[in-house]
Amino acid sequence: RGSVLGVFAVLGFVAGVAFGFAIPYVVPALAYLPKIVTAQWFLAGLMGALFAVVIVLAYIAVHHN
Repeated sequence: RGSVLGVFAVLGFVAGVAFGFAIPYVVPALAYLPKIVTAQWFLAGLMGALFAVVIVLAYIAVHHN
């Protein structure tokens, strides 16, 4: 269980760093949306939620009988 938790932590860190580099390119593209949608904390939360869903779906796909 510890190694699984470690893998999730590393993947989350890598996703966060990648999103950090992508923010300067993503935010200008979203300029026509309300300000809250372009807030960095909102975008980071959205990407974290999407990443969590992808990880859960991948886990289900791998361990499905």
